[in-house]
Amino acid sequence: MTGLLTAGLTGAWGHSAWAAKATDQAGGPDPLAAFVAGKVAQGAGDWTAAADFLALSLKSDPDDLTLLRRAVLINVGLGRTKVALPLAKRLVAAKDGNPVALTLLAADAVAAGDEPGALRAIDALPQDGLGTFMRPLVTAWVKARKGDWAAAKTALEPLEAQPSFRAMAALHAALIEDLAGHEDAARSWYAQASDGGQVLRVAMLRANFEMRMGHADLAQAAVAAILQADPKGPMGDAARALLSRPHPGRMVANATEGLAEALFDVAAAINQEKVAEVALLYSRLALHLDPSLAPARMLAGETLTEMNRDQEAAAEYAAVVADLGMKMGEKADVGLLWAARLRQADALARLNKTQEAAGILRAMASERPDRSDALVRLGDLLRADHKLPEALTAYNQAIERLGGRPNGGDWFLYYARATVQDQMGHWPEAESDLLRALQLQPNQPGVLNYLGYAWSEKGVKLDQARQLLEQAVKLRPNDGAIIDSLGWAKYRAGDIPGAVDLLERAAELKSRDPAINDHLGDAYWATGRRLEAHYQWQRAARENPEDSLKAALDEKLKRDPAAPQ
Repeated sequence: MTGLLTAGLTGAWGHSAWAAKATDQAGGPDPLAAFVAGKVAQGAGDWTAAADFLALSLKSDPDDLTLLRRAVLINVGLGRTKVALPLAKRLVAAKDGNPVALTLLAADAVAAGDEPGALRAIDALPQDGLGTFMRPLVTAWVKARKGDWAAAKTALEPLEAQPSFRAMAALHAALIEDLAGHEDAARSWYAQASDGGQVLRVAMLRANFEMRMGHADLAQAAVAAILQADPKGPMGDAARALLSRPHPGRMVANATEGLAEALFDVAAAINQEKVAEVALLYSRLALHLDPSLAPARMLAGETLTEMNRDQEAAAEYAAVVADLGMKMGEKADVGLLWAARLRQADALARLNKTQEAAGILRAMASERPDRSDALVRLGDLLRADHKLPEALTAYNQAIERLGGRPNGGDWFLYYARATVQDQMGHWPEAESDLLRALQLQPNQPGVLNYLGYAWSEKGVKLDQARQLLEQAVKLRPNDGAIIDSLGWAKYRAGDIPGAVDLLERAAELKSRDPAINDHLGDAYWATGRRLEAHYQWQRAARENPEDSLKAALDEKLKRDPAAPQ
C-alpha cells in the first residue's frame, strides 16, 4: 500500500507555468508534458494541479490505464468522487482490479440500491491486501440493505476468523443486529467489539445503543473508561453529551451509513499503519456515502496534515465545525466540535495565519471557563510567534483554571511556561515551574534535559544537573540533544575527556546541529585539538546558527590554531 500514490518525482513548478508547458505548439494538450507535470505537482503536494494535468493527458489518451488509475486515486483523494466515478467505471470495464476504483463503484451501487452492481464490483476485488477485509464488509452491508440479516452476518465470518480484524467484524455485526432489532444479539456483539480496546467510536456507538434501549446504567458503563481518561477533554464532553439524551437517535441509521462506517473503520486502521495517502482515500470513500460522518472528515484532516497539506486540512476541520455547529440536538457531537476547532486553529497556525488561529482559541477559552486546553494551545501559538508576554498570560490563565489540582498530564503546561519565563529573563520563576513539571512527571526527558542543561550553563547545582541529564540519557539513549547536554555539563564541571566522548556521540547523531558542533569544538580546543576545534566551529557557522551563537562563533574562528598553547 505504501507505494500506491508515490509520485516518483520531486520538486515543484508553478501551476500556471506548467500549464503553459503542457501544451503543444498548436495550443493543444501535450500529453507527455501534462503527465510529467501531473506527477511533479502530486509530488509537491498540489493534488488539484495534478488532477487537472491528468485530465489533459486523458483527453489525448483516454484509454491509458496508468492515467486512469492515477486520475481515480487523485480525484478520490481530493474528495471529487463524482469526477472519479466515470473514470473508475472505465478502469473497471478494462478489467483493472484497482481496489479504490472497485470500492468506489461498490459503495455507489449500495447507495443506489443496486445490489448486483455492488456485488459485481466487490467480487472483482483482489483476494489479498485491502480485498481481505473490504469483501466481507461490503457484502455484509449489501445484504443488510435488503434486510437479509442472516446473510449479512454470514458475510462477516471471514473477517471474524482473523484475529487482527475480529473487533472490526464484531462492531459491524453489532450494528447489523442493532438495525435488525435484535437487542440481545446486538448487545453481545457490542461487548465483543469493545474487547478490542475502548476506542472512542466503539464506546460511543455502544452507549448510544444502550441509551436507545433504555439502559442508561449500561451506557454509563460503556463510556466509563473515557470519562476517567479524559474527564475535562473533548472525549469526556462527547460521552457526557450522549448520556444526557434520554432518547437519542441512531448514530448509524441505515445500511448506507453502515457501509460508510465500515469505510471509515478501514481508513482508521490503515492510518494506524502510517499510510496517510491510502487512509485519506478510504476516508473520502466514507464521506462519499455519508458527507455528515464527522469522524471520517476529521480523519481526512489528520491525514492531510501528515501530508503537509495544511490548507486542505484547515478546510476539512472548518467543514466539521460548520456542520456540527449547525446541528442542534441528537446528532450534534460537542466533543468532536471542540476537537475540530482546536485542530482548525493548529492548521491555521501552521499556515502562519496566527491572528485567525488566536481568535478561534480566545473565543473557545471564553466560552468554556472550566477548560484550559484552548489557553494552552493559545500560549503555544504565541510562544512560537515570539509574543512572550502574551504567551505567558495565556499559560498563567490556563494554570489558574487547574484550580491548584494539576495532574500528571499537566506537566507540559508548567514546562511551556518555564521556557517563556526563561526567555524573558525570569529564571527563578522558570526554575520553579520546571521543578513542578518534574513533580508531576518525574521521568520526562525533555524537562530533565532543560533543567539539567540550564543549571550547567549557569554553573550552579552541577552535581544535580549531571544526575538529571544522566537520567534523561537513560530514558533516551539515542537523543543527540540530550547527550549533548550531558557532555556540556561534564565540560562545565571540568571533565573534558568525558565531555569529548559524549559530544562526539551527540555530533554523530545530530551532525548538523550548530550548538552541538560548537560544544564539540570547545571541548576539542580545551584538549589541544585545535584544528579539529576550528573545523567544528566552521561546521556550526555553516548551519545558520542563531545570532548570539553566530557572534560567538565569529570570535572563536579568529583564534589561531597554530598559536603556542
